[in-house]
Amino acid sequence: MGRRGDVIVLTKKTLLTLLTLIAALLLLQACVSAPRIRQERDPSASATERCDALKNAVAPWLGTPYRYGGTDRRGLDCSAFTRIVIQSVYGKTLPRTTALQVARGKRVRRSALQCGDLVFFKNMRGRGVDHVGIYMGNGRFVHASVTRGVVYSDLNQPYYRERYAGARRYLK
Repeated sequence: MGRRGDVIVLTKKTLLTLLTLIAALLLLQACVSAPRIRQERDPSASATERCDALKNAVAPWLGTPYRYGGTDRRGLDCSAFTRIVIQSVYGKTLPRTTALQVARGKRVRRSALQCGDLVFFKNMRGRGVDHVGIYMGNGRFVHASVTRGVVYSDLNQPYYRERYAGARRYLK
């Protein structure tokens, strides 16, 4: 770029550089000022994703024997099972015992259960709540059964229906 008196003279190279710079600035400005489109998540899709993630996390544990105080594949108890699965899927650390798990979390009506909610059961001998499982949808839950190990069961079976003590939601 040269200057002759009050007139500015642009060479082809300088003009091309200037035009390229202006074009780049216009493109950047368009990106910055473009309105952001907020995409709402489909609640049913997220519920389906939650159930699928839980099913995948539960599958390797099916058939694992029950062992009081156990926390691994050689054997585990019901609260260790819920703690391990919820931690692996959602990164949420639950308390270690059934008594602490039932004492925390948000209370949920049976009619409002969602995948991932914890379901609790009482012992008929009056010891209070002593068993926990994970609700999986359609009236089914998965738990570490004392007699059958990690299995799916139906909440509407008379045994579980009579002992049902409530549910808690730890996930949003």
